[in-house]
Amino acid sequence: MNQADLSKLVSALRIAVKPKPRRFSCPEGPAGRLEKLRATVTALVKYERIELNHPRAEEAQGYAERLISDAIRNGDCHKHTMEMADYWLNEKQLVHKLFKVLVPRYQNYNSSFTRLVLGPKTYPGYYVGTAILELKGNPFPALQPETHNYHYWLHNVLLEEAKKEFRSARQDRNAGTTERGDRAKVMSSGITTDWSGLLKMKKSNFRLLLLIAFYGLFLILGAAIFSAIESPLEVADVKNMRDRKNHFLRTHSCITDHLLLGVVLESGAKVARREAHRRNKALHDWFRKQKSTEKADRH
Repeated sequence: MNQADLSKLVSALRIAVKPKPRRFSCPEGPAGRLEKLRATVTALVKYERIELNHPRAEEAQGYAERLISDAIRNGDCHKHTMEMADYWLNEKQLVHKLFKVLVPRYQNYNSSFTRLVLGPKTYPGYYVGTAILELKGNPFPALQPETHNYHYWLHNVLLEEAKKEFRSARQDRNAGTTERGDRAKVMSSGITTDWSGLLKMKKSNFRLLLLIAFYGLFLILGAAIFSAIESPLEVADVKNMRDRKNHFLRTHSCITDHLLLGVVLESGAKVARREAHRRNKALHDWFRKQKSTEKADRH
């Protein structure tokens, strides 16, 4: 059987697969290893993003890729594919999700269906790093920020043009110094070359200053337009707040201006302390959850 016929029988994985399986400890032996991998694949299909130890995540990624690839290739009417789905998915309602949700999503994909991202290593702590295994196209926020092209921003264009002008002037000076002949020609050509390079540098500096002036004018005009748009609203808000303050002081004559200011500052400080306490509590709960997860993974 040639290579072309073999490719028709087996689905090609779109990830790099190591020749030897990953080694991670399992007291139950090979059967327990398969049970852990089945639980991992089931959780991945169910939640579409899971966090676990890197060895198990890397090992389970290949099985998930093969399962989705066979489902796309053979469909839900293929006996062997249905048996594989029934084996790898412990929760049987996920078989319906595999064929009705994931197969249409990845029908036209030209890359892998899963993504493996390394997690941060805790120190001191367990030496094996964590990883995040997810299905592409999940509804969760992206783990890695999108890369943006800042090449055409105005200040980057200015810096790029200034570098080009400086490099061209330096190349002209170097070319002039290498073409000198005898001593008299060296002095004359060196003077003319230095003057030409100086003139070119002056031109480049003039262009750079012109571009910087244009950039500053652009910022000033933008600030003026923004101030013209926002200033009436800010003036109206300030006037409204002053009117409400004066009305409050006239209505409650027992309260002075200084006392009112102290009450407002104290209420603002209480709100800030309440918000800081809420954030600290959330951070403490997150650390405690991470520690319990690490203990569960060790066992």
